[in-house]
Amino acid sequence: MTTKPTLAQQRAIAYSSKPFAALSLFASLYVLHHLIKNPNKTTRMYHRLIGCMNAFILVQTIFILWGNWAVPEGTPFFAGASGTVQTCTVQGFFVILASISVASYYASLSICSYVSVKHNFKEENYKWIEKWIHFVCTILPLAYSSWMAATENINPFGSGCFVASSPLGCQADPEVKCERGSDQNFALIIIGLSQIVTYFIIPPCSMMALYKLLHKAKKEHQSSKGMKQLIEGARKRLLRDVMIQISLYLFSFWATYFFSLIAFITQTVTGEKPYSLLIFSNVVLHSQGFIVMLVY
Repeated sequence: MTTKPTLAQQRAIAYSSKPFAALSLFASLYVLHHLIKNPNKTTRMYHRLIGCMNAFILVQTIFILWGNWAVPEGTPFFAGASGTVQTCTVQGFFVILASISVASYYASLSICSYVSVKHNFKEENYKWIEKWIHFVCTILPLAYSSWMAATENINPFGSGCFVASSPLGCQADPEVKCERGSDQNFALIIIGLSQIVTYFIIPPCSMMALYKLLHKAKKEHQSSKGMKQLIEGARKRLLRDVMIQISLYLFSFWATYFFSLIAFITQTVTGEKPYSLLIFSNVVLHSQGFIVMLVY
């Protein structure tokens, strides 16, 4: 049986990450303000994707800040719970929507970087992919979070509400009847597979493709002469800058999810919740907006 959190641990889970979420909120507002003040930047797809990602980070942090206060009042082991089933569903809906959208826009940046380099930064040649990026990053997460809300699968979890049954853990205990939430195996498989593709397949594949283009550019620069050598040299430097920027985004993205992944693996293997690690992983994860601002 999982060890229940102490009152101090409950309060730490509920409140410790809120200052960092607030920091991310102001950071995302700053990035959006910067883009609005510099409309010439939004003529490029890359900056439009950054803007959309930060808009969802803003939504995510607002509802993360609501967190435990949206959890139905009287829910065991949730410090400060003062909401209702309805507030919990609303809070969880937007956290799920924004979380998946942010991760998807992260992955889309690597795709955008690759196609822009491949087409020599002539956006008219690849602009058509933007509508599909927004579809995948917005409409599909909206459909998933709506499905979870409609099937009553958004319930108290972590520091607020997320995909879970109620009472928490009832599916694993045959003696406890689930009051809300149906069988979530299929839903968890969908989100699990989508996260694997988003986190560990699309970005690394795009990075490897960019590396091949950089290697090719180096060879062309070495074999060229005169004006062509100058042009190829400039292209190589631009490609290298793109590679560095997208690498920073990728590693910052992995860094924010790393401790959450370790906590999940630890809980899966041991059957115990590593509360100290969960608290720390929430702090890191909820700092995401601030980290994105620094990279941008």
